[in-house]
Order: sequence, then C-alpha cells, then structure tokens
Amino acid sequence: MQKFAQSSRVASLKEATTSPREQLNHLANAEYTVAATEMLNASAREQLTLEELAACIGLSPQKTITIISP
Repeated sequence: MQKFAQSSRVASLKEATTSPREQLNHLANAEYTVAATEMLNASAREQLTLEELAACIGLSPQKTITIISP
C-alpha cells in the first residue's frame, strides 16, 4: 500500500487531475486494485471499531473522535 500511497492517489476529496484514460489504467493494474481494496477494508474496520467504542461509552462517533483526537 505504501508503494501507491506515495506515488498515486487511491482516494481523495480533491478534484481528479488525471485523465479518464489514466484512471482506467489504475483499475487495470492488479497491484493498485489490491492496494485500494486493502485501504477500503481497513477504513471499514476502523469505522466499525469507532462505532463500537462510541456505543460503549454512550457517545456518538463524532463526539468520540473529538475526545480521542489530539
């Protein structure tokens, strides 16, 4: 994953600066696809953990993030 994190954007809220052809090239790259899938899976696990923690302490996930963030 770090191989792609430094040289390629897996996901972003910013406007895409690559052409549609370049975006399709990433999808054809098996390593890129695996890295993107791993990132999404890790994010989903983190979200579930956050929701479980928030439920245990009786707060919303947003308030829990506020408390645990530096």
